Amino acid sequence: MSATNFLENLYIYFYINKEFKMLTKNKVAALVEHMPDTFSVDELVERVLLLQKIEQAQKEIENGEGMDWEDFKKEMEQW
Repeated sequence: MSATNFLENLYIYFYINKEFKMLTKNKVAALVEHMPDTFSVDELVERVLLLQKIEQAQKEIENGEGMDWEDFKKEMEQW
């Protein structure tokens, strides 16, 4: 995957989610810094998306949209 395809894929992902997400150079640099010396663009995209999901979950928790752990366990028992 070329750098152009990488950027296009990120744009498409964020567009599909209907929310404008911003990456900073510092966030991407920190991700790259903790990766092995060689990695694929797909691996970087996966980490960027994971970071975005974690940040979204943190925002939901801050807004009281999360589920209490005990409630979650009870819901899982019903499955």
